[in-house]
Amino acid sequence: MMEMKRPALPLTGGCPCEAVRFEVSAMPLLAYACHCTECQRWSGSAFSMSSRSPRNHFVWYAGSQSPGADTATGLWLPAYHTN
Repeated sequence: MMEMKRPALPLTGGCPCEAVRFEVSAMPLLAYACHCTECQRWSGSAFSMSSRSPRNHFVWYAGSQSPGADTATGLWLPAYHTN
């Protein structure tokens, strides 16, 4: 089996239109594919990929952030283009 390398931190990302930009300075705690109807609409695909990171390692640079802190876990669950 081939060994997978961890990506170099920080990870940066956002929307293709660049209205939303962010940076994550720690490896995501969880990555998953969601197949719900809403994620299919947002992604224009059969699923969308998401990840969860500790809030203190997540920085917004551009775009609107909607409330998304899960107070039980302390994880930040961002949503994009909410305005």
